Amino acid sequence: VDSRDLYKNDGGDAAAHAAAGADLHGIRAFLSVSDPELCVLATAIVDYAGHRVVAQAIVPGILRRDNSIIIIHGLQEDFTILCNEKINELLAKVGDVLHTKPHMVLSGDTPVALNASADCKAMKGSDDRLYVLDLHRVMPRDPNFVNDGTDATNARHGLYTFRHELVAAYYESEYLRIVRSELQSSLEATKAKQAEAAAAGVDGAAAEADEASKSAEQKAAFAQAFAKRPTIKFNPDAFTPFKLAGTPEENAADEEGIRKLAAFLVESVVPDLAKELGEGQTLLLDGAGLTTAMHARGVGMRYLGLLFSHLQGQEHVKQIALSEMISRAAKFLFRRYIAAVPVEWTAGAIAHFLNCLLGNVTATPAWASFLAERGHALPGGASSKKKGGRTIITAPASIGDLTTASLWASLVSTVKLHYRHDISAKSLTETDLTKLAVLRSLCIKTGVQIFQQSFNFDAASPFVASDVAGLAPVVKHAQITCAEAQAMQSNVPLLLSNGQIAAALAQLDEAANLFGIVHGPLHEAVASCRRSHAQIGSQTDDGATAVEYMERAVIALERARGVDTSELTRCYLALANYYFAVGFHARALACLHHARRLLLIMYGPTHPECIEIEQNIGLLLLQSGNGEAALAFFNACSSGLERLNGSGGQTG
Repeated sequence: VDSRDLYKNDGGDAAAHAAAGADLHGIRAFLSVSDPELCVLATAIVDYAGHRVVAQAIVPGILRRDNSIIIIHGLQEDFTILCNEKINELLAKVGDVLHTKPHMVLSGDTPVALNASADCKAMKGSDDRLYVLDLHRVMPRDPNFVNDGTDATNARHGLYTFRHELVAAYYESEYLRIVRSELQSSLEATKAKQAEAAAAGVDGAAAEADEASKSAEQKAAFAQAFAKRPTIKFNPDAFTPFKLAGTPEENAADEEGIRKLAAFLVESVVPDLAKELGEGQTLLLDGAGLTTAMHARGVGMRYLGLLFSHLQGQEHVKQIALSEMISRAAKFLFRRYIAAVPVEWTAGAIAHFLNCLLGNVTATPAWASFLAERGHALPGGASSKKKGGRTIITAPASIGDLTTASLWASLVSTVKLHYRHDISAKSLTETDLTKLAVLRSLCIKTGVQIFQQSFNFDAASPFVASDVAGLAPVVKHAQITCAEAQAMQSNVPLLLSNGQIAAALAQLDEAANLFGIVHGPLHEAVASCRRSHAQIGSQTDDGATAVEYMERAVIALERARGVDTSELTRCYLALANYYFAVGFHARALACLHHARRLLLIMYGPTHPECIEIEQNIGLLLLQSGNGEAALAFFNACSSGLERLNGSGGQTG
């Protein structure tokens, strides 16, 4: 919560909650630069029962009584801004990689030169190392969500920033645009000279010499165009309350540059991603895969509604996007309500919330009046429509007052505010989403643990308090990386393209060993290396190697990420193919059955991949002589195709 009113102008508690996550993103960005002279603090964010706790290592020596460890760079507690020349120089090196622009801000009436955001602080620990803190604005703010009180930019808070992946993609896009422009100019000049030579009637020998000279000039122009790297940097303090000390023209240019970045995201990145997903170039199995795909391209989850509006073709992709918006909106509401519930009533409150979401609750439970009498409600009671220019979700004051209708109305307004998407459905049932998939997604996001059993989602109240096994903390932290191992792994495709298969396999093994030293043998990075090794083995007709390394990848990934992730499902499908290739048909069938079971939980029976799995299971059963069981899976496959394409479509 914003107990010190540091974010009162940016959204209050919502901004304070978001600032912790943005700080973690900033730490990850700094770690990607790997500057040995600037250190960041080990940080983890723990979300539990509606509360967010930031666990962070302390700067060495800060607990000394002599107060010798103080802020030597950045924003002070009295809101003055200091600049340390050495730290500013180091931040300039980081800024060259993260495309942060050097700029001037006012500290009172004094201009201060900075190479990072004014919020970024630095301290020197007792170990003589320099530590940077408060990195929630490493990247510039998103002008599409600055929240200036207009409907176009209305948002939950005012701390939305771009992801560093987007800034890197924009830089590469501009670089390629400049290269294409330079090459086009060179080609046009060459064609003009050729036309002049033809018109002048140059003889054959002279023409050949002139052609050789032009070819050399063209090659030099190509080399010069590719060597010309543009300078594209962004002011992280633009669109913030800090007063910029530049000229009005410079400040306007800074804001215009960020608006171009925002336009690049809205007009290029999101439509291209939607086209890629719609054409099936990226296989999505659940919301986690969609989140990964968006983040890899620098798209924040607040653009889910925009992405949804661009999606064409693949209906399951739209369903995954809609499910992700609903489950995330449900997470926000759950977090607000559960924070006001006493510990002894947690299980009952969770069951009631799930019943309101996935069932059909029309009356409040008997214990609702008990909570209301003891003041266990949202702070300030029911929320209002507008507060400080921001739309606030209208919702019942206590979780006990929730019904299915009131919760759905709150979900619709939450999705509208967070993702700018209008849900036309009147209930969750009308969305045709699989309720089990929504339950799984919500449990992963909130830490709710449910005993494994079959639930009747057609009942008014599918859950009771005894179905809730517990509430676990959800932890996020900055992933430690091994730069040497990552470099080796990224070098493998180049080696394969040159036909150096043995060298590529050696690089993968060495990378896996380094990852194992840093993270331990059961880590997703190790699993990624094993998976790549298995793929190479399959492509080189080495079935035994493919099976061995994919089995290792499955074991590592299952223990590192959990038993029901989309990555694990893909690994089981690949392992089934490898088993089939070496003649282990029974094992291949078992892997297909397990992958289908996971996919039914993550999405439902209408996913195209699930239909293909059912077809493969039927073929394997038919090959093994079990025609009756094969027919059942072929019928399921046919029914799935009819649901997917309609009764008039081709069902195979």
